[in-house]
Amino acid sequence: MDKILYYQYEDGSVSKREIPPPPGAVEITREAYESVLNSIEAKTAAHRQQLLDAERERFTTSVAQLMRLGMDEATARQILGVPNDVELPGLADLLNALAGGGE
Repeated sequence: MDKILYYQYEDGSVSKREIPPPPGAVEITREAYESVLNSIEAKTAAHRQQLLDAERERFTTSVAQLMRLGMDEATARQILGVPNDVELPGLADLLNALAGGGE
């Protein structure tokens, strides 16, 4: 269903414009829009968290491997571009496992 917008200009004249919906789209209520948008945002946030968790796991593994080779954590982080404020959960356990202590 086309929307009709009405305008009045500074000189006092008026006009109207019919705006059809984009191809493949249907008009929905504001409530439906907000519901779908909230769902999309929640899925996006969950996916973003999965990506961050995977990246943190890769960082943890890489830092642990460099530390296992004798590098200190600060240098390993600097080489890999891992900020000091990024927590690397499980780093101690991974180092222990790499050292053979997890057997």
